[in-house]
Amino acid sequence: MKNHMHEQRSFLKYKNPYISLIEVGWVEGNTLISHSDSDLFDSYYTIYVINRGKGILTIDNQMYNLKNNDAFLIKPNQKANYIADSNDTCDYAYFSFSGVLMEMILKDLVFNNSPIYSMEEDAVFRIIEEFVSKIDKCKSVRVFSLECLFRLLSEFVSDNEYIDYVVDNALLSQVEEYILEHYTESIQVGEIADHYNINRNHLFRMFKKKHGVSIKSYIMMLKVEKAKQMILNTDMSFSKISRHLGFLNYPTFLRIFKIYTGKAPGEYRDLLNEDSVE
Repeated sequence: MKNHMHEQRSFLKYKNPYISLIEVGWVEGNTLISHSDSDLFDSYYTIYVINRGKGILTIDNQMYNLKNNDAFLIKPNQKANYIADSNDTCDYAYFSFSGVLMEMILKDLVFNNSPIYSMEEDAVFRIIEEFVSKIDKCKSVRVFSLECLFRLLSEFVSDNEYIDYVVDNALLSQVEEYILEHYTESIQVGEIADHYNINRNHLFRMFKKKHGVSIKSYIMMLKVEKAKQMILNTDMSFSKISRHLGFLNYPTFLRIFKIYTGKAPGEYRDLLNEDSVE
């Protein structure tokens, strides 16, 4: 461990409703860990790992004796206190996290039957130290913090495939949001992969596995759906719709629209007008 009394990094501003790393850190030479009604992390999950020292943990009026490399989980709105033995202090690491996906993930963690878990090594400390040393150089703090969280959680599960599944879907949700924000631009798969610091081939495979189509086809389908809405709800010319949706030119828009609808834009508008008259 580094010779710091207290080191922490907060990622609260990157919080999303699905799963987020809120804070990581470590403390040296402390005597008390307390979660109460006024605690900042009262609404988050927090896992602590004792690196050095021993003491007594009280969770919901249940007492536990802790020693080196013991970990414990505090759930949202759960009151807990850890007090180091007399004339002793403890060093510990911790990470806080939140999100609606956590209820599913917790089923695969080692804390199902007990809030206490004895670890064989100090992997959590090494992950946090590595993460803190690299965070300032990463391309995307949002994605890098998720990577750190899943590496940490993986230390407390027996099957890492589930964690891989969840992190892929969390990343895909962000990719889909990015596409929705930029679909009118000339975005490429490589650009998206670089933006989220994801391997291009891995991004291609997991996206096609979820949607059944490539990212390029997904973007074109989105453009066509938006074009259909604009044809239905506006009097805009087809060339103007084409420019608005970021097509290179009108012939390209015409060709893509016919591929996905089987009709030219004019035929599609005429069909809509006929249906409205009937």
